[in-house]
Amino acid sequence: SSADADRVRHHRAAVDLLRQVVAKAPGRADYVFDFVEALLESVLRRGAGGPGGANGPGGPGRDRERSQADIEARLVVLREAMEHAEVLLQAQPDVADVVALAARVGSELGATLRDAASLAAGDERAARLRQAESALLAAVVLETKLVDPAGGSDPRHLLQAIGTRRELAALYLASGRRPDALQQASFVLDLLESQAAAAPVDPSAPNRRRLAALFDQRPVMGLEDLVQRLQESGLHQRWQALRQQFPRPGEPPPDRRR
Repeated sequence: SSADADRVRHHRAAVDLLRQVVAKAPGRADYVFDFVEALLESVLRRGAGGPGGANGPGGPGRDRERSQADIEARLVVLREAMEHAEVLLQAQPDVADVVALAARVGSELGATLRDAASLAAGDERAARLRQAESALLAAVVLETKLVDPAGGSDPRHLLQAIGTRRELAALYLASGRRPDALQQASFVLDLLESQAAAAPVDPSAPNRRRLAALFDQRPVMGLEDLVQRLQESGLHQRWQALRQQFPRPGEPPPDRRR
């Protein structure tokens, strides 16, 4: 729509302005942080949908070409974001917001590279999958600094870590590496189980409610699909036990459903 196009145009102008500001003052960590956030947001909000991208012109026969152009446009933006995020991370390695931002960029880069692999074949597909794995594993390393496996983690960081691990498991499935996919899925369930064990039993307690809210978020909802695809009874039982503890609003626990 015209309104959507205007929003994209204004956001691009803001990103370009921040790029100029960072170029003039590369030592200003706050400017760099805002620039990286803006680049990441540009990917998340518009799908890199410029000319030839996801929202660009073209007929029904152009779907694959648009998808490829969209993905390549995303990769350009994400690589620029990662370049600046790494500089920021070197300067402020212990600042949680910086670590979280770098992890978000790395996770999105890995997911986009996996998308690129799905449209490629042969050596190119293998190379994209290797690049995706590298980006996701780097994000995992950062997320271990943010998430306490014993429980009580910030829900935002927990959600990010779950999303990255789920992407990594999906990548391993696409690569025919089922044992590695099982390991990642099991780790996510370990994480959720430990957070659940550390949360108050009272369902009205704030920490319990924040944890329950995660089960309505896309990364955790996507975990259910991953567990089903893996077809591992042990994982399925663990997932059902978690869903019994945290049913969605208006939904009975699994053991009461028909």
